[in-house]
Amino acid sequence: MINIDQHRILHALDSELEVQDRALHYRITRCEQQGRLWALNVDPVAGSPPVSERLEGAVAWWPGSPNGQAEVVVVHPEEDRLVLRFASQPLPSSGKLHIYPVKFLESLRELWENDATARNAQRWLNSFTASDRPHATPLDSSSWSGLRQGQRRAFELTRWQRAFLWGPPGTGKTYTLGRVAAQYLMQHPRSRILLLSTTNPAVDEALAAVDDALSVAREAGRANEHSLDWCVRIGSRFIASKYAKRRHLLADPDENDVMALVQLEAQRPEKSDTAAYVAWFEACERIRARLRRRTTELVEASRLAAMTTTLAAFQFDQVSSFAPFDLIVFDEASQVGLASAFALAPLGKQSVFAGDPRQLSPIVQSTKPAALEWLGRSSFELMDSQHASTCMLDEQSRMAPDICKVVSGAFYKGALRVAEDALRDPSWRKARQPPPLTNPPREVVLQPVGTEAHPFSPRYNGPIRMESAVAAAVLVRAVLRTISVGDLLVVTPFHSQRAMIREQLARIDVRGVTISTVHRAQGSERHTVIFDPVQANSDFFRRTLDANRLVNVALSRAKACVVLLLSAEDRLCGAIADVLKHAMVEQPRSAQEYAQMDGFPKNMLGQLVMLANGVLVRITGFESREQVILGRSLSDDSVHRLSTKTLRDLAGR
Repeated sequence: MINIDQHRILHALDSELEVQDRALHYRITRCEQQGRLWALNVDPVAGSPPVSERLEGAVAWWPGSPNGQAEVVVVHPEEDRLVLRFASQPLPSSGKLHIYPVKFLESLRELWENDATARNAQRWLNSFTASDRPHATPLDSSSWSGLRQGQRRAFELTRWQRAFLWGPPGTGKTYTLGRVAAQYLMQHPRSRILLLSTTNPAVDEALAAVDDALSVAREAGRANEHSLDWCVRIGSRFIASKYAKRRHLLADPDENDVMALVQLEAQRPEKSDTAAYVAWFEACERIRARLRRRTTELVEASRLAAMTTTLAAFQFDQVSSFAPFDLIVFDEASQVGLASAFALAPLGKQSVFAGDPRQLSPIVQSTKPAALEWLGRSSFELMDSQHASTCMLDEQSRMAPDICKVVSGAFYKGALRVAEDALRDPSWRKARQPPPLTNPPREVVLQPVGTEAHPFSPRYNGPIRMESAVAAAVLVRAVLRTISVGDLLVVTPFHSQRAMIREQLARIDVRGVTISTVHRAQGSERHTVIFDPVQANSDFFRRTLDANRLVNVALSRAKACVVLLLSAEDRLCGAIADVLKHAMVEQPRSAQEYAQMDGFPKNMLGQLVMLANGVLVRITGFESREQVILGRSLSDDSVHRLSTKTLRDLAGR
């Protein structure tokens, strides 16, 4: 049982805010003006992190005469690209850029300064130990066709005050959640739901799933036309393209107020100029008051309000005025820290936490124990996987069978399996044909690389491994012969290695490939994934729970094929190593090894061979009565000729 420690939670938030209070520093590598916007590419410097969506809304500053400032309005992490608006001065084509992120945790800290937050959180926690029995009738799943057995079990979760929808990769967690929420709204006509998630894209996905389910119900005559007005998206940072056909979900606040507030915040005067600062502060407060009133109106008019956990904390007074909600749903709950979850969960009579505790945990920058305890752990700490209040979705339709076998064995104790309906579908199986990197083509491939890795590269501002970056580039070219650029993902834990791989691809003139960090890749899926762990022989990879989660996310993005770049010293975590040991993989051998075997040179036909210079070739045939062995390079299709006599001499035969 977790006990609420208000002072320790405040200490955790203070330590994280202290880290977040520092300016982040970047180097502008490219800049162009696009109307009233400025688009620029940047590289982190001075130990600053790679760009992420967390920078949206931040203030950017750059030196000049006078100095310039603007708001970061859009971030494209895969491209290290920022879009700025309201620039006070033209941006330089190169030079320094300093960013002051929005302190999202300040609102959460203000909540925890209130003793009532701690009392409500402790009361909420205690309520579950007092009653371990279901208190409501289950939802009716009979009218929803096409659901798998585990997905139907999820409709029973609302019998409990606190429940967990455990959705491993590819199991349709968000799809299921959408149908459960829609059924709840239809079955309980006077009910109201608060739907929360960690990021704006996650909120958009979850809300779209509910809307899709209500649309199906309307077409079947089970929901009336008024259901179009049941759900509303709160907040202005939604992805507009997601709502091209869902305008009924949007009732966003006055954009003029939003723009005016952004402009004011960019013009913040020094506190030493008391009169100017007070005038500025009062102007901001007037706009914020209008925005808060608009939020109140939107929540009051809806039956399901969807927003980020950050916004819920920021506008807690407005949201809590409608509490208790009948149901509060946390999507991607495995990335919501305990401090956020425990402050917001008491807003609902019932709570459903949907996510996967075996994937990435909440991001915490502080290394203080209190921060790791209250911000780095999620509400899944409360989950009892054997209790009826937990539903694990155990059928997935993303990963091909051998990939599923590895992921299931390493992270889910063998419980995760390929859905029967997927296995019976010829089109599903055809779409999961792996590229011909091996003979025969395999779904899980281990690609040997050199052992040398650099713990830190000043040039790339992080860990790198040249051998695997080169190997990744070679594999990319080989894979792109059979699949499109959009079907390939290269993933690595480190921004530094990502930059090096991108550089290697540029050298061989390969463009458009998505190269992502693991944290950015969660939630995505691709036909083929190339995973470069870089430091898989480190203590982090071999001993920590976070490493297990990271590797799980990396491998489970793949639908048809996953390639792991591992050196002879790499071991990853014990469970992963044990499963991979028995996976169906092909280990390239040297030509000399084949020369030492019986049946040489015919034993090489069709095999993947690593030449002395590190080039990978597929043996395709012979010339001159088998005196010359022909191999085709995986990187550029060039033909290599190997002398049978020379190889026999080297093998001592």
